[in-house]
Amino acid sequence: MANLYSKIHRLKAQGWTWDEFLHQISLIYPPGIDEKPSTGFTVSHTAKPPDISARFWSSFMTSVSLPFPASAEALIGLYNRQFNNPRHPDLAAEQQALSIYLHEARQYGPLLYRARLYWLSGNIQLDQLGVFRKNGKLRQLKTAQQQGIEFYQQSLSLLEEAQQNTEIQADIDAFTFYKLRQNMLACYLNALTPETRSESSKLLEYLEACDFICSTKQVLAAEPFQWLPARNGLRFSSLTHNAEDCRWFYEAMCIANKAFTDLHYSPENTPSVASSIEFRWAIENVL
Repeated sequence: MANLYSKIHRLKAQGWTWDEFLHQISLIYPPGIDEKPSTGFTVSHTAKPPDISARFWSSFMTSVSLPFPASAEALIGLYNRQFNNPRHPDLAAEQQALSIYLHEARQYGPLLYRARLYWLSGNIQLDQLGVFRKNGKLRQLKTAQQQGIEFYQQSLSLLEEAQQNTEIQADIDAFTFYKLRQNMLACYLNALTPETRSESSKLLEYLEACDFICSTKQVLAAEPFQWLPARNGLRFSSLTHNAEDCRWFYEAMCIANKAFTDLHYSPENTPSVASSIEFRWAIENVL
């Protein structure tokens, strides 16, 4: 739901009214949705089972706000449902099979299609890092980390090429680029145990080289409702022991969602700030 929340806010920033929102929905889903006017752009869909509702919202938000081809988005959705299924019998086998398919598929097609498939390839490697780390599979861990970074970088390069191509006219927002760079940073982060992250020279060097803190502030200046970038900014400011930035991102996080004034607040299955070791320095020295 965080993605949906962010995309609806972007539509509001473009000047969409509630009536326009409902009109656009009716173009692809004539039955419409249940209105909750007292909550502004909060939306619900109770006429159908949850799985149909999810497909509807995915289709609608792709049609109005994402530059990527629907076929690539559908493949990512399929993978995400497999990855998020706790009862999946053999996720590793599925990841390997999909990786074999993507190895060839991402070489062909339009720029945005290829960019999204490289992004998916990076996600598969990123998702395996925690498993390899916890099981002591250091060789596989290093390989997955390197491949994940390379796939994300290739996706980033293709998106930049698409945006500069006047024939494609790709309208790619700043948050999309930010998210890719965040995933690359996560490849460094997730290969390390939480207690060693503040001591990793590779992580801290990349954090400085990619100018993550500055780009995060730029995203929040444009989209102050984004609590997740604010939380990530606080996390990395804590890891680098930067008190000024810790204060900045904590205030930004509370502006995005005032519930974060309680450090034990845990939104959408995200660990609370109080329970995460990476925020310890910020809590002990700033907050």
